[in-house]
Amino acid sequence: MAAFSTNPDVLSSIAALSSATWAYAGLSAAFELGIVRALDAPASAEELGSRLALEPTLVADLLGVLIPLGAVERRGDRYALTAEFEPFRSGSMAKVMRAGVRSDHLQTADALRRARDGSLAPGWAHRDPDLLVAQGETAGLFRLAAKHVLLPSRPARAALQRRRGAAFSTSAPASVCSAPSSPPASTRSERRVPGAERNGSRNRS
Repeated sequence: MAAFSTNPDVLSSIAALSSATWAYAGLSAAFELGIVRALDAPASAEELGSRLALEPTLVADLLGVLIPLGAVERRGDRYALTAEFEPFRSGSMAKVMRAGVRSDHLQTADALRRARDGSLAPGWAHRDPDLLVAQGETAGLFRLAAKHVLLPSRPARAALQRRRGAAFSTSAPASVCSAPSSPPASTRSERRVPGAERNGSRNRS
């Protein structure tokens, strides 16, 4: 008990991990059961349960988990995806997100199983086909990030490249492209009028 009283932060951290684990499981269940995809318009838990052949109480509980995550908002007795989470409802972004969440759960479950039977070892070695498919689909996240987040669109890149001094950098994601409005004074070339030096020396004489 003395250890508990002197290290409250450890218990708080473990409690936070436990809560996060259950919240992540709720997000995973909402994806796997089709609840996220079914929210193409505001709907009640009863309506979603009827469409998906699920208990309305279960639907409401899972949607309640998604509200503090910022994925869902409640309007009376109806639920709707937030604008920030809507891209993950369907299409390529949803496929990658769902695969990433599934991969996390499958890998952690496998790690626990191996730890319990004593076969856990360093490295990444999996044969579960579901896990391998999920891991492969998750790799698409990097391509989507490069397309939608890290790089400007092709017209934007062309416009920036036309500006004097524009340069793209792959080493600083926070500043992928820089286009100074004018070159530094140390590198700016000055225009000289033909004969100016000669005239200047003549005037000085």
